[in-house]
Amino acid sequence: MKMNEEPVDEITLNAKHKNLYLLPTEDCGMTTMQFRVVHGDKASLGEYPWMALIVYAMPDGLEFLCGGTLISKRYILTAAHCVVSNIM
Repeated sequence: MKMNEEPVDEITLNAKHKNLYLLPTEDCGMTTMQFRVVHGDKASLGEYPWMALIVYAMPDGLEFLCGGTLISKRYILTAAHCVVSNIM
């Protein structure tokens, strides 16, 4: 289903798990979120101390393409495409 198309009327599910819970289908695949920040505010340094900016050293300088969340003193959780090239 492409984004913003109407969801399908029926869902057929073959599962062996008895306690499987399905999300309501009326909103399945529909998003109400914007794809860009609109009228956002700049954050102050230290305002969101669990957020991380992932910086890439490129031949022409530094690039800031991804972010992450600190999940411990040593680890940052981020999307797979931020650390593995050619994933998509």
